[in-house]
Amino acid sequence: TLLALGLMLFATSAMAQLTGTYTINSAVATGGTNYSSLGDFATDINTNGVSGPVVVNVVSNSGPYNEWVEFKNIAGSSSTNTITLNGNGNTVSHAGSSSQSPVFAFSSTDYFTLDNLVIENTGSDYGRCVQIYDVSTYVTISNCKLNMPNMTSKDGANAYLYLSQGDGFGVFSTANA
Repeated sequence: TLLALGLMLFATSAMAQLTGTYTINSAVATGGTNYSSLGDFATDINTNGVSGPVVVNVVSNSGPYNEWVEFKNIAGSSSTNTITLNGNGNTVSHAGSSSQSPVFAFSSTDYFTLDNLVIENTGSDYGRCVQIYDVSTYVTISNCKLNMPNMTSKDGANAYLYLSQGDGFGVFSTANA
């Protein structure tokens, strides 16, 4: 019985909902209140949700970060329990592909703010910097630079910002990259 109780306590603490302030710093291993990548943070918050407001500060000059990042339906997020990711001018880049075209994807994500990031899709096709889809609400992209420097494809689905209902057609903002 004591062993079972100990295992339950460990499982509960290992899967705690997030609340408070965290950092992302590629020079420090993921643990405690630090994540070494945006992907590690996304996995944790997508899996465990939040129980209060969450602020994540990407440590200045700790990038660039080369990854595809997806935020899903985060349990507990609300107008009170908001999530803010402060990029501090760091770059997040990803070469889009047919299955992962945006750098940042928001799927049924609510009350999330991305602030002060350089978001760069480095591919020549499948270009999206940010895609917001399904029933996402109150997703804010603030003070970010959206770049697609290598884009050669003139496909209408290539967009700096793409809003859609699932995988179907959407509303998008395009320009000559």
